[in-house]
Amino acid sequence: MELYSALSSVFTVVSFLLFVGIVGWAWSGRRREAFAAAANAPFALPDEAAAEAAAARDAGRGAAR
Repeated sequence: MELYSALSSVFTVVSFLLFVGIVGWAWSGRRREAFAAAANAPFALPDEAAAEAAAARDAGRGAAR
């Protein structure tokens, strides 16, 4: 049972260090521009409704010709 307790403690410490490392990586100044670009990426895409309306409009023009 001592082995299980020791492995459990080691796993907890490794998990905590991994968590702290990820938080440090996410808040580092070197990643700020990449995260800002990723945060704005969904807004750079065209709206679905506008894309559907444009596709319907284009399809109507093709049928009229």
